[in-house]
Amino acid sequence: MEKDYHMSLYLDSLMQNLDKLLHMIRNSYRRGVHHYILMYRLHFAQRTCTNT
Repeated sequence: MEKDYHMSLYLDSLMQNLDKLLHMIRNSYRRGVHHYILMYRLHFAQRTCTNT
């Protein structure tokens, strides 16, 4: 019984940590995609400027 209690506590903290981790990953991913899109737009704009 005691072991189960500790196990549930462990799982609880594990889930909380996973949640934080996912949140961080999601934020950095969003930032990364935003950065990538900006870079792509700049690159594309430069290419169109040099072509004309």
